[in-house]
Amino acid sequence: MKTIEYQFNNFDRILFNIKINPTPKLLNDLRLELNKFFKDSNCIEVVYTNNTDKMFFGMAVMPSFNTSDVYGILQNDDSYRISEYYLELDSKLFKETLNLNASELTAVLLHEVGHMVKDATPMQNVRSNIDVYLMKNKESISISDSIHYKEILSFGIKDALRKVTSIFETDSDEFIADEFVVRCGYGQHLESAFNKIVKNSYNINKDVDNKIIVLSWVLRLYKDVKIRRISAIRSMRKSKNMTSSKLEKKEIENVIRRLERIDDDALLESTLKDIVNKYDIKGTVKRFKYKGIRGFEDDLYEYNLRMKNLETEGDALLLLHQINSRMAIIDDYIVSENLGEAEQKRFFNLIDKYQKLREELSKSTLYQNKTRIYVNYPSVIS
Repeated sequence: MKTIEYQFNNFDRILFNIKINPTPKLLNDLRLELNKFFKDSNCIEVVYTNNTDKMFFGMAVMPSFNTSDVYGILQNDDSYRISEYYLELDSKLFKETLNLNASELTAVLLHEVGHMVKDATPMQNVRSNIDVYLMKNKESISISDSIHYKEILSFGIKDALRKVTSIFETDSDEFIADEFVVRCGYGQHLESAFNKIVKNSYNINKDVDNKIIVLSWVLRLYKDVKIRRISAIRSMRKSKNMTSSKLEKKEIENVIRRLERIDDDALLESTLKDIVNKYDIKGTVKRFKYKGIRGFEDDLYEYNLRMKNLETEGDALLLLHQINSRMAIIDDYIVSENLGEAEQKRFFNLIDKYQKLREELSKSTLYQNKTRIYVNYPSVIS
């Protein structure tokens, strides 16, 4: 196994000094060192939280992506790698009760950041779990132009990404040697750090088998925001009071704000629709959409053939993702466009055919045990 050559003692030194006195300069030094090592990603900011009375979170890597791109991220077949993130350090991580030395802190840091930004695996795993969730619940993700709906969906995705990549959310029975950290020369330090975390009962949600539980809640909320909005706001406020993470509080506050604004925006959107319909502004867009959706009818033949020749779980997940994406686009076309009776019948029939294909796919043994997310760990650094 080839060793990754780098002066990791810079990380050791900075983290050791943060443990003694977490100054803004040291936090910025850590940010710069991260960006120097993980060359293809950008740490926007390193936050230190003085956590005295709330639950331990350890080290949180909060992914950042353009919310406007959320539907594209979920529906496109192309891989998507997280390239920007915030890092938050829990003051309890540096306490003597846990007693992590500088090398162990560096090992944890390399694990947490590396697993989030090194490759497209985290988003692909989350996307696959969303696809399976939609299949099991016979649903599709409706597309909305509202930034508020996009932010709600983004919140669930970020939460899932953070949890499936974190050592602090991992059960001791699941922990395996991390090849990437081993190649950095910190494999033994990561193992000893993890043992201390488990010994002190600092591995969060160790008894929670499903790391996408919040994402599942978000998908249910997203499906029926108008009915679930008030109870969701109450739940989010309780969650905000319970967490010690500043980054998580910020995300929760954003979702609460979005939920509170949806009703007002709905009135504005209905007025805009009247104007659009009056002047036929959507005419060109409708024709463009129609041309693309016609190709979905041709895709059905190909997908039926692929369905009969599936060999791996990866093949099945890719096919499921493509089916879900097309169902969402067709559904959006039916809802958003003023279709005639014949057109409606045609596209409802097309959705039914995709639904039947998805039901056949759900019977595959490849999905019988697909109830949780599994993370493939990154192996090399650029």
